[in-house]
Amino acid sequence: MPEASAVPAAFATDRPLPTWRARLRRWRFTLAPPSDPWARVCTPVNWRKWPAAPADWRTIFSGPSAVRVASLAEVCAWLAGCRYCPDEMRGDGRDRWMHPLEFEASRLGDCEDHALWAWRKLTELGFAAEFVLGLAAPADYRSAVNHAWVHVHDGTQGWLLEGCARPCDAMLLPLTQARVHYLPAAAIDHQLQSHAFANLYHLRAGHALLRLPS
Repeated sequence: MPEASAVPAAFATDRPLPTWRARLRRWRFTLAPPSDPWARVCTPVNWRKWPAAPADWRTIFSGPSAVRVASLAEVCAWLAGCRYCPDEMRGDGRDRWMHPLEFEASRLGDCEDHALWAWRKLTELGFAAEFVLGLAAPADYRSAVNHAWVHVHDGTQGWLLEGCARPCDAMLLPLTQARVHYLPAAAIDHQLQSHAFANLYHLRAGHALLRLPS
C-alpha cells in the first residue's frame, strides 16, 4: 500500500483514549449523543456490528489489481460501468462484502462492494479517503436505508463518492451538501484508523427515524 497523505482536518478525530475513558465516553454518548450526527467522536468502533466486515482490514489491499486508474475521475468512470446487485439476488442472500479484486472480475455488487473498491483505488492513488457505513435517505429520513460510500479529499475539498450513482458525473457530492441526505455511523480511513460519528450513538439511542445497521 503506498504511503497516504496526512488526514485532512475534516477527517480527523482526537488521539485515541485510554480504554476506561473510551468506555466512559461511549456510555455518555449512548445516553446523550451530540446534536450533530456528523460530529466525529473519539471512541472505538465495534466492527462486529457489521458481521460482513473483514476481521483484518489490510486484506482489502491484498493482491494485485488489474484495473489501472490515475485520477478520481477515472475511478468514477470505471464504477459507472459496473452494475448494482443486492446480496438478496446473489448466493444465499446473506450480507457479504466482496473483496475488491472479486468485484473487479464481476463488476456486479451492492453498495459496500462499490465503496470498498473505490476506497482501495483512491488510497492506492495517495488520496485521503475513507470507507463509510451509515444511512442514506434519498428523499427524507423516513425512507433511510443502510448504505456504504466513500469520503475523499482531493487536497482542496472533501467529497462524498456515491459509487452506485449513475451517470458518473452524479457520483461526487461536496461533503457540505451530503449532510442533507447521508448520516455516517462509522468509517475507516486510508491509514486504517477507525472513526465513529455521533450518528452511531443516535442509532443506539433508538431515535425514531434511525435504526441499527443490519
